[in-house]
Amino acid sequence: MGGISNWQDAVQYIAAGSDVVQICTEVNGYGIIDKLKSGLLNYLEEKNMNSLSDLKNIVINKIVPHKDLNINYQMKPQIDTDKCVLCRGEVKTGEFSFGYWGRDDAEFL
Repeated sequence: MGGISNWQDAVQYIAAGSDVVQICTEVNGYGIIDKLKSGLLNYLEEKNMNSLSDLKNIVINKIVPHKDLNINYQMKPQIDTDKCVLCRGEVKTGEFSFGYWGRDDAEFL
């Protein structure tokens, strides 16, 4: 498992119980550290959280063993045509997914 690439990744890892996040490949200078810090602080403020401790483990009860997953569950993409820029790229299929969290404009948790 690799480290994080952005503040959204950090949110995902901490919400799932991580005490520490790792960043290595993405560091090309120290600019990313400022982006991580400001992104996390803005996220916490938006969610009315006082610290990363408020975020930690909040999705832990949503994590299930693979054997308990419903293999027949289907998700259909919801495309917001007001925000769509016709990139033909990735489509966000849910509010919370360990596989993909989206980009800066995504809503988390």
